[in-house]
Amino acid sequence: MGALYIYTKAAEGQINLDDTITYLSKYKVSYSAGVSKHKVGSKIKIRDLVKYSVIYSDNSAHQMLVSYIHVPNSLLFVVYIQHLISSIKLRL
Repeated sequence: MGALYIYTKAAEGQINLDDTITYLSKYKVSYSAGVSKHKVGSKIKIRDLVKYSVIYSDNSAHQMLVSYIHVPNSLLFVVYIQHLISSIKLRL
């Protein structure tokens, strides 16, 4: 769900997929096949984090993206659906 939300925001010009997020030790968790290729302290593009979270189900990438968009993981689906509903209303 996070990937859909981020791509929607990118399409609207609200998120730049080439922006970077610094990989901090607090994001380091198990099952992180994509992010584990990077060293703690390195900067990773948002587009790469989305790719890692989708292709590898990368937990570190997911945590970094959730932190970036400032939406708690448990609310991400609700926020995305609210965004879709408001988008549809604007088009009617």
